[in-house]
Amino acid sequence: MLAAHELGMATSGEYVFINIDVSTGSHAEKPWVRANETNQEENEKAKEAYRALKTISLRRSDLEEYKNFEKRVKIRAEEKYDYSRITGKEYEMNNFISAFYDAVLLYAIALNETITAGMDPRNGHNITSKMWGRTFDGITGNVSIDANGDRYSDYSLLDLDPAVDKFVEVAYYSGASNELKKGYPLHVYLLAASAGLILLLTLLFVFFWRRYKLEQELAAMSWKIRWEELDGEESQKKEKKKAKKKRSGTYYPESDPLLRSNSRGSVSSDKYDEDMLAPTAMRMRLVRFAMYWSTCVCN
Repeated sequence: MLAAHELGMATSGEYVFINIDVSTGSHAEKPWVRANETNQEENEKAKEAYRALKTISLRRSDLEEYKNFEKRVKIRAEEKYDYSRITGKEYEMNNFISAFYDAVLLYAIALNETITAGMDPRNGHNITSKMWGRTFDGITGNVSIDANGDRYSDYSLLDLDPAVDKFVEVAYYSGASNELKKGYPLHVYLLAASAGLILLLTLLFVFFWRRYKLEQELAAMSWKIRWEELDGEESQKKEKKKAKKKRSGTYYPESDPLLRSNSRGSVSSDKYDEDMLAPTAMRMRLVRFAMYWSTCVCN
């Protein structure tokens, strides 16, 4: 992993390293630490490199009985074999010791059942037949043996958790049920869901805020003209007629300019009738449509 760190492969985020270690011991939580390493910088580099490492190992039981068994084995190794002094390193129990303990326990159970049934304990087939296709409580928890006498093994996927600076189990495979039993801890899913919700709310806020600002900009644009402020040629004639009718005491609202639907045209109905009778070539001409403060706004 140090070589991968030097090449930039362990820190680029483009590579993942898979480590198969079925004999992982109790020091698997911080495998980059070297107790006798005087160069602390090397340990820090190794720690950074191990973030790209995923380890698959035999699952270690989290039962209290297993932890007490591990302590007793460590004490026995120090008292009887002086392990630390001879090897120069602290003792760590690997998974095969607990597996061997369960194997001896299974043999004892099968032997006891063979004798109880009045069968010959010197006949190996009588004993092994009692071991196949059964489940019993071992030091590591439930131990399952298939019909061929093979033990179902559970495997853990370990990943470095930067929050606690150690490898933790993020998932494990159950050999007996043939399925992935466990995922990330509950708080990981809660944090992921919270982050997704915050991102969604942020996107919605940005969308509606931009829409609001756009509407405000459109409302403030100077090119938007109120219809009542437009003044067409026909409306000028109507204004004169309206003023004349007001002077005579009679006023008809339908004569108001730009209020009737057909008043938006710049050509009167009389002119329209004349144009309908005129040849097509004569009718195709540009006329002034409306005026806004003495400025032609449409042709």
